[in-house]
Amino acid sequence: MAVREKSAAQSEMNKICADLERQGWTLNPNGDRPDASSSYKRGGWYLLVSTRGKSQAPSTTSPLTDSQTYLTLTGLQLNLSDIPLPDVTITIG
Repeated sequence: MAVREKSAAQSEMNKICADLERQGWTLNPNGDRPDASSSYKRGGWYLLVSTRGKSQAPSTTSPLTDSQTYLTLTGLQLNLSDIPLPDVTITIG
């Protein structure tokens, strides 16, 4: 996570996204907001690149000014093969 000026955050986010794509990460645009977040997948890993305003700031950080935002890169690995999934029945009509 980094604090950035709002005016530079989108440009920096675009550079990070372009670099991820050059490294073979696949863009997953479902649910993304192009001006605020982009998600990527490679293997079992997922990355989210996003900007967050002060209303979404972690409580342990210093307050942001109105001209600042957070630029974050969050990674997680999902392996659901070890987790038993429940049976789901859906009735329509």
